[in-house]
Amino acid sequence: MNNLILVNHDEYYFDGNVRFNEIIPLLRTYGFLDKYIITPDEVNEYLHPDNDILYTVTARIPPLESEAIEWLDSLNEIPADIIEKANNGNLKIAYFVGEIIALEPMKLVTQITKRLKDLGINKKYITIYTPNFDFEQEIYAPYKYIQYIPIFEMSYKRYLTDYYGIPTFDNVVKEVNLNPRSKQYTCLNHIQKIHRKIVGATLYNNGLIDKGYFSYHDTPTMFGAPELENFMDTTEFDKNIPFILDTTDEEEVNAHWKVEKHFFNDAYWNYVTESFVADHAVITEKTFKPIVNMQPFLIVAAPGALAALRRSGYRTFKLAISEQYDQIQNNVDRMKAVTDLMVDLANRNDEQHIKMQERLKPLLEHNQKVFFSKTWREFI
Repeated sequence: MNNLILVNHDEYYFDGNVRFNEIIPLLRTYGFLDKYIITPDEVNEYLHPDNDILYTVTARIPPLESEAIEWLDSLNEIPADIIEKANNGNLKIAYFVGEIIALEPMKLVTQITKRLKDLGINKKYITIYTPNFDFEQEIYAPYKYIQYIPIFEMSYKRYLTDYYGIPTFDNVVKEVNLNPRSKQYTCLNHIQKIHRKIVGATLYNNGLIDKGYFSYHDTPTMFGAPELENFMDTTEFDKNIPFILDTTDEEEVNAHWKVEKHFFNDAYWNYVTESFVADHAVITEKTFKPIVNMQPFLIVAAPGALAALRRSGYRTFKLAISEQYDQIQNNVDRMKAVTDLMVDLANRNDEQHIKMQERLKPLLEHNQKVFFSKTWREFI
């Protein structure tokens, strides 16, 4: 097996413009060794049959008011001599999108294909890594140069370790609690979005807010799914916003490395309200928190989220609940199915929940083990 050599474009060309979830630090978290990381001006020294060279570029963060497609602008940074070497088969290029590309999948395919043609990059020698998990589905099989990477899974592990020097396993739940718990569910929400409001209003209207660790802040809404606007009457819920568990401080509430253990081992289920529920199919640290802390969950996200997790080695919860909701393409129907399931679970008694936890215990332990045992070879 040849040595894999990574070229660190991001650090070499750093000029103060921020990149999000830079790939080299993430791969270091997963055990990639510094001795195999080089700078762009060292490439010629490593052109050898025993080396496979991967020229890595992470997209710069575009301005907030920009178009989603601007996540691809950093392709223009790739030097002409690197493109030439790639087209000659001397190395390969790997372009990593560190955040969500908020584009419909086929539009993304079209835009990427156009960019590569304009830059003269042979699709045979480049891979675009995107956190949009649609690309794992069979329909996208022809586009081999676009691959899914669980960038938020990687970044969450880094937050648990590198950022604050906290040993990986010190600050997470280590044992499934098979005793009665104080709460039926955990559901943490910061930025207001319509799908999160629907979840909150459903729990509120059914008298279930006090049965869970529930938060919902008054941070202004970003993004949304217009077809859900008339899903239900949220008037009474709106009157009571915010629901605060600990803090609304922007920095503290987004400190991903912090684990409030009671949210996981003192509540039976986690109701995950992902960043997007329509169009943009991504899985963020919101989902990996209960995975790491051995808590089963429902996920309010784009269809196929649970399927994407299973493809990444995780197991989901068919042993205890119906997961049919993950296959429902219509956003309104999927929201109805998952909120009905939330209400049903929140009305279960301790005995029923403990039986489910006993059944799911091996699966939950498996998921935590998978999260912590992955190496860089899983991703590139």
